[in-house]
Amino acid sequence: PLVFSYTIFMLNKHMELIKSAAYKKTKVYYDAINKHYIKHYGYFDKDWYDEHPKLVDKYYPGNFVSKACTKDSMTITFHEVEGEPFSRYHMYTNEYFDNVYQWLLKDIDRTWPYTHGDYGVGNIIITPNGTPAMIDFETLSKTRLLTKRKAHNKIHSRFLKGIGKPWHYYTIWRDKNV
Repeated sequence: PLVFSYTIFMLNKHMELIKSAAYKKTKVYYDAINKHYIKHYGYFDKDWYDEHPKLVDKYYPGNFVSKACTKDSMTITFHEVEGEPFSRYHMYTNEYFDNVYQWLLKDIDRTWPYTHGDYGVGNIIITPNGTPAMIDFETLSKTRLLTKRKAHNKIHSRFLKGIGKPWHYYTIWRDKNV
């Protein structure tokens, strides 16, 4: 494996810390020059480190850039997906919600029995051409959910939590129009 020097990494002036989760021992940096997101883990899990990038490459090709590790840390680098997080998207119409929701259901069908695992609205990017794309692949794995229907229900509950009333109104509209 590549050796990752945390000290050198921290000295790069074009890196910006954008997220830190002490309880998970993770930090996410943004590299503005290369347009990469770098996720640093303050622990090393060999099985995950060996397998996870392969899963990302298989199910979400073009997102994985590189990986590096030491005996007690690991780093995974991803390409930036240009666009706006769905949580901040301005075209909240029932039709658009339906397009994104149907896209996610197809994404589960495409990757099953593996799933992204974190369908929060902040992990969906609306690209400049209006197409949804997933980011933040940390939880991509073989699902523990027994059926696709349970995965669909998980998406529904995450959207309701993340968007609130507009999502509730969409579901009423969808039930009337399906």
